[in-house]
Amino acid sequence: MGTSWAELRRALPGDDADELTWLLFRQDDVLSLAQARQHLTRKAIRHRVATGRWHQVHRAVLVAHNGPVAPAQLRWIAVLAAGPTALLGGLTAAQAGGLRGFPDRVVHLLLSAARRRSPLPSGVRAHRTSHLPDRDVLPQGQPPRDGSRPVDHRRGPVGSHRRAGPGRCGGGLPAAVGGR
Repeated sequence: MGTSWAELRRALPGDDADELTWLLFRQDDVLSLAQARQHLTRKAIRHRVATGRWHQVHRAVLVAHNGPVAPAQLRWIAVLAAGPTALLGGLTAAQAGGLRGFPDRVVHLLLSAARRRSPLPSGVRAHRTSHLPDRDVLPQGQPPRDGSRPVDHRRGPVGSHRRAGPGRCGGGLPAAVGGR
């Protein structure tokens, strides 16, 4: 019952799919302007936005559809808008890892205390950190996040029994683990 219609209809790209199709699949149809420029001309990007096929949701972030933005897409929008060192943190990281039953429309990001950033999209709360060891970052298929993971009370943190490296789950962004 917890799976949305959008998730059910989302099919794995075919063997003949191009790199852009795979990127959009891995990132829930969200991409940065820089990523779009690696695959399309500026004119093609402008055309997709002007005709309503794509929607510009932040200064340099695009959604490759014109419908409502899903929670997983909000996480990608936040991370891509904040830059390459941003991580999902706290409750948002736990939700990305599978936590259910704690709805929160705020996306929590961990950002380096030293890094300057441009304004973030509405609904994004930045938390600064000066120390985040690599062991606390989970590079998974969803946006990167801290180690906050859902807990299966029979076996401990979900995913702790297997290691997901950067090459697994289609690459992706990291997340951070709190509680230290």
